[in-house]
Amino acid sequence: MKFNKIYLLIFLIVLVWAMGSDLLISFFEGRVSHFLLEGVRMANNFLLFGITALLLYRQIRKQQHHLKTSEAQYRRLFESNPNPMWVFHTETFAFIAVNDAAIDKYGYSQEEFLARTIWDIRPVEDHKLLKENLKLSSQEARDAGIWRHIKKSGEVFPVTVVSHDVFFNRLSCKMVMATDMTAIVQHEEKLKEAYRKEKALNNELAENYERIEKAEREGRLMAQVMDKINNLVLITGADDRITWSNKAFSRFTGFAAEEAVGKNPGELLSGHGTDAQTVIQLRQAIQDRNFFEEEMISYKKNGDAYWTQLSISPIFDETGAFSFFVSVESVITERKEREQKILAQHAILQEIAWTNSHELRRPVGNLLGLIGILQDTNSDQERQECLEMLARCSQELDQIIRDTNQKTQRMELKVG
Repeated sequence: MKFNKIYLLIFLIVLVWAMGSDLLISFFEGRVSHFLLEGVRMANNFLLFGITALLLYRQIRKQQHHLKTSEAQYRRLFESNPNPMWVFHTETFAFIAVNDAAIDKYGYSQEEFLARTIWDIRPVEDHKLLKENLKLSSQEARDAGIWRHIKKSGEVFPVTVVSHDVFFNRLSCKMVMATDMTAIVQHEEKLKEAYRKEKALNNELAENYERIEKAEREGRLMAQVMDKINNLVLITGADDRITWSNKAFSRFTGFAAEEAVGKNPGELLSGHGTDAQTVIQLRQAIQDRNFFEEEMISYKKNGDAYWTQLSISPIFDETGAFSFFVSVESVITERKEREQKILAQHAILQEIAWTNSHELRRPVGNLLGLIGILQDTNSDQERQECLEMLARCSQELDQIIRDTNQKTQRMELKVG
């Protein structure tokens, strides 16, 4: 134990007093009565013992006060954390403590939580994996990955879990912080659904290509078939000039059939927003008589831009000689706008998730580590340093939470 200066000074005074008083008493041996000399020596010993005991008592009280203060600060951080947190016993797996965020998220009251174990908030089919995971132990904060949890209502939702081994109320426990991943998972599902729809659209286009090829072979049915589909259809010859357009093309773009015939499709529909590299690839495919498919920006007669899924297929006759190109356009402007909104929202949510699972882990890990030091040390200086570091970690954690809220507000403005 390290004493501060005043305690060191008192200790030296007591030490000098003890040595000096003993020499002084020994000096009077044989000069005063033995009974009086023993009485003085006993009184001197009691006085030294009393002063030493008083100093130790005051030091212990001071340490206890610092410990209670740090525990109170830690409890406030635990209870005010916006993410669900709890402490459970590593032998019984019972909940020992939960914060308000956990109560709000899972729907259990504090009494109901403390009457349950961690098995009760997991689906039964996940218990085996949880049992294996619990065998792992770490003194540092450990990211346990994504898990499924169950609310009191029965709703199952995904979370990321960060855990840490701690001693709580003289028990071997684990402290856990859970972050709800529902929003991110839902947006990933939306992207997958958009991909599935796009795949279905491609299949539909393939079916349309088959209809068009059949109409070409049968001649007299070609115009009827292409005029009935909703896709924008152009037929171009070997000179890359339009020879025919369907009614859907005229209705959507504003170019009448007589205006389109004889024109180059690229010159007719391209504009400043059309990707130059895509145009180069398109021209090369036409030159090589190859199939071409790409998304690109085209323009109507009135100058309005639109996104299109362009597919160009070369048609050959029975001898294998090139006959013409069939260009089929599917307008995907609304899908592209929805996709861009979803991607923007997804990027912001990924950034928020990264913050929760990485940046939050650092101050939380530091807090937990500092708490362990405070529990083990008796040093005033070390406790003071730990308290200062706890304050800095708390400020850092608060700033991360503020930044997360700002990112969420920006996401609502961008995709609202």
